[in-house]
Amino acid sequence: PPPGRGPGGDDILAERLTATLHALKFTFVTPAGDPAADPSVAGPGQNQYTYSSARPGTFTMNLVARVEPAKAAELIAEKCAFEVSSVGISEMAWAPENPGGKPVGTPDGMLSATVTFTRLPNHNSNFGWKTARLRYDGVSVATNAYGVFFPKTAHNHPLLYGSVRTDPNWFYYWKQGGVCGIPGDSIYAPNADFFGKTFLSTGDERIHLGRRAALSDRDSPYTFTATNAAYLGQSVVAGGSGQGIQCVAETVQHENEHIYVFRQYRLLVGPIADPDGDGIPTLVETLAIDGFWTSPIDPDTFNVNIAIPNEGYYQTGDQELRCRRREMLKEITVYPERDWANPGCQHLYQYGPRVNP
Repeated sequence: PPPGRGPGGDDILAERLTATLHALKFTFVTPAGDPAADPSVAGPGQNQYTYSSARPGTFTMNLVARVEPAKAAELIAEKCAFEVSSVGISEMAWAPENPGGKPVGTPDGMLSATVTFTRLPNHNSNFGWKTARLRYDGVSVATNAYGVFFPKTAHNHPLLYGSVRTDPNWFYYWKQGGVCGIPGDSIYAPNADFFGKTFLSTGDERIHLGRRAALSDRDSPYTFTATNAAYLGQSVVAGGSGQGIQCVAETVQHENEHIYVFRQYRLLVGPIADPDGDGIPTLVETLAIDGFWTSPIDPDTFNVNIAIPNEGYYQTGDQELRCRRREMLKEITVYPERDWANPGCQHLYQYGPRVNP
């Protein structure tokens, strides 16, 4: 009988298709394109996927490939299988109609299957660029890359120690993955609306990072102008300007400078060596070690407290100015290629420094 008609027709056509595999064309519809250069987060062609903010977090891939000629799709579906990369400890489950990645074929030439991942992985390196593959009769016939990301501000990363569940995903993965210099002993300050703080006077020398650390640093560096009569004419530009991982790095550098000042000068401050009580000894203030002079008898020579109100810098303005200047040096290396946050350096919703700008 003619192929596709009468007894055994479908089997004959399937055998002929198997014998002439080179005549079949397979093309990925979803995912499709370059997930780094041409990202898409929804619909046909989607190539970037982000876990949900639920506990546990999930993401679902609806894989679709086109077969040419279209009439072959239904006949060869049994011999096809989709494959996708693992994501650490995340649990992968194919839809009931797609056991082992076996697709469903349609008359219009499409092969489709659905797979869901549940639970975010332990390690930052488990996210990133992955590969979707279609096999026909065990032979790889089509591949396409895609990216897997975590929701930046959600709180659904793995519970690995203590009260880590209070930390947002960005703090956990950027710290664990060495993305932007977050020290190993630093902690996240839940419900705190600040960039970073230290509590040195209480004996706590850790850096406490707040919600704003992963956002945008000061809109642009401030220009502080001296108001103390003896220092009129001086102006100092100070402050960071980074976003995302760069903002975190600048915040860490800022707090590191507070810690450095405390450790370096704590034995040198006092009524005689530091009469204005700003934590910077007179000798340091008058030597312009940081590129500018500050008054040894005025703790806020450049009126930082007025330029940045509601922060209480009237007694520590000169120290704060030095810490903000330190941010501008960008001494802490950031790694945009390790940032898998959404939004983040490599996501469609780009936030932070770009990879190889």
